[in-house]
Amino acid sequence: MTRRPWVAAARRGWRRARPAAMTAAVTATGPARESEGVQGPSDMYSLAPGEPAVPAAPGGTGGPDSPGTASPDSTGGAADQLVIALDGFIDAGNVVSGTVSHLLSSLSHETVATFDVDALLDYRARRPRIRLEDNVVTGVRWRELVLERFRDLTGTPFLLLHGPEPDRAWQSLSAAIVGLAARLGVRQVVGLLALPAAAPHTRPITFIGTATRPALLPDRWPRFQAMEVPGALVTVLEHAFGLAGRDAITVVAQVPNYLSQADVPHAGAALIQEAGRLTSLSLPVDGLLRAAEGLDKALVSELASSPENAAMVAELERQYDATVAGAGEAGSVGPTVIPSGDELARQFQTFLAEREDDH
Repeated sequence: MTRRPWVAAARRGWRRARPAAMTAAVTATGPARESEGVQGPSDMYSLAPGEPAVPAAPGGTGGPDSPGTASPDSTGGAADQLVIALDGFIDAGNVVSGTVSHLLSSLSHETVATFDVDALLDYRARRPRIRLEDNVVTGVRWRELVLERFRDLTGTPFLLLHGPEPDRAWQSLSAAIVGLAARLGVRQVVGLLALPAAAPHTRPITFIGTATRPALLPDRWPRFQAMEVPGALVTVLEHAFGLAGRDAITVVAQVPNYLSQADVPHAGAALIQEAGRLTSLSLPVDGLLRAAEGLDKALVSELASSPENAAMVAELERQYDATVAGAGEAGSVGPTVIPSGDELARQFQTFLAEREDDH
């Protein structure tokens, strides 16, 4: 699906750094490596040089995938929080991938482990990028699935797993990630997702989510009845961590559906802030908020020139305000006919693409 950026100035702020999964150095083309059969969960990743083996906790088995003591970083702190941010599953507004980009550009980080993407990705669906110079293929850029150790604004360490959501071997990979997290002393896991919703961009981003225990869910999140929906690896991992006795929660940002194909940095800032509340980490958002100013100006201009879109946003605002006030249901639209999310997206994408061409 084509991703359309909004305005060039805001795009530079939002895209200042791409995730490691997208910016691996272009390497010289070499012979293809055939994937070997995966022998066990711990074979699916490689620890970075200098990452020590962690001894098992008292009563543990001492094996590589057994719960261990917290893994100290280079300055002696223990990273007991794991944030999971994988792209490839919807990612409305490019919020999750943009969040990773922002954290990579804003905080110090180092690689802890890398995963065997040859065993996990379908390259016909996730094709590598080829570099050409004077009609010669000079390099291939591969996707990466990486676990990195970060420090927040107060110096507190945490782990971030980022990269493409794998196409295969989810059960083996889940066992590998749960085992590695135990080995590193992780005690809490937070997954990040972003889905399109019938919500106006002029109101605060709202959240829904799931957790391994109901008590972990914030009171401000809505509850829903039993249902069955397509799964994301983030939620599969949440379940796997729960079976292993670890607390895990998945936070889902609800992004205005008419902006789901654009970059929406203010939703990224809101997602980071919500993750910070769940983990007590101090995470930066100033760069995202500055980038959001460009989108806000573009949308103000569009709504001023399009009474139809302005009426649509006003109706979404009415629904939002009524829901927050408890005065009505979110799906009650009254007499106003609201275009579908796809139609709204096409209208705004055309406008945003025209602005990009002007810059």
